[in-house]
Amino acid sequence: MRHKPFTGGSQHPQDAEHALYETMRDSEFLRGVGRSFHDATGLTLRLVPGGDRQGAGASCSQANPFCALMAANPTACAACGSVQDVLRGRLSEDLSPQEASCFAGLTDVAVPVMVHRRHVGTLLAGQVFRRKPDRRHFTRLARRLQEWGMRAELRRIREAYDRTPALSARRFRGAVRLLEIIAAQLATISQQRLLASSQEDPPPVSGAKAFIRAHADKRVSVGQTAAHVHLSRCYFCKVFKRATGMTFTQYLTCVRVEHAQELLSDSAARVTDVALHAGFTSLSQFHRAFRRTTGMSPTAYRDSRRAGGSA
Repeated sequence: MRHKPFTGGSQHPQDAEHALYETMRDSEFLRGVGRSFHDATGLTLRLVPGGDRQGAGASCSQANPFCALMAANPTACAACGSVQDVLRGRLSEDLSPQEASCFAGLTDVAVPVMVHRRHVGTLLAGQVFRRKPDRRHFTRLARRLQEWGMRAELRRIREAYDRTPALSARRFRGAVRLLEIIAAQLATISQQRLLASSQEDPPPVSGAKAFIRAHADKRVSVGQTAAHVHLSRCYFCKVFKRATGMTFTQYLTCVRVEHAQELLSDSAARVTDVALHAGFTSLSQFHRAFRRTTGMSPTAYRDSRRAGGSA
């Protein structure tokens, strides 16, 4: 059986990542959790694109009154923006929570949102003091701000500076942990979109996705899937990778991890039983695949879901 070459439905990896980012950015979950996070911790929260695209939208935030005043001055805003450059640089070397402080002593935190080992988004939070500054700190800051032409605004700046919250080490660690929980949930939302069938998928890919989902808990091979959609194995692999950005094995692993996430969230089953029910042949294979996909171990993921539910 001959098939016409597949020409539609392909997606550049960066386009796919941007679509996943938009899914997270526009989710009801992020809108709902943003205000609650600020009320609970005093930290602002926003999502920016991950990786090399993070520079977009990473300018001075208007949420903190002090930072809003800094944003009105080009020199001060550039100094604030350098913190984002530092965080971006650290994330490029280590995709784990990072923190950095600005010239005024306010701390920002960056937590990557990983979807199938892709740095799709970054949660930026912060603009808080790690310890309450004294009068000497503001005196030194005021001299710098006057050099930048902000003498007329010093009274308002001082008021906003004094209202900026300070977090103890314990509360700061708790806020970062909450960010990791939010990042894990955003990754789950984005991953569900990545795995779902799309109207843009060609029929063989839609059929393959449905077949994989129906048989993911069993031994399912690329040859079986290709035969199910009436394509040769070689041609099926090309079509599937072009449409989804993933190989058959990567997609199958993501589906199994997604099923495992559901089991870990909704049951008290042992991790070993979850691995077997999700279709993994060994516990070590399950742990490796789960950590690569979600950025955490199955036990840590279950704990984060419980903590998130309690919050």
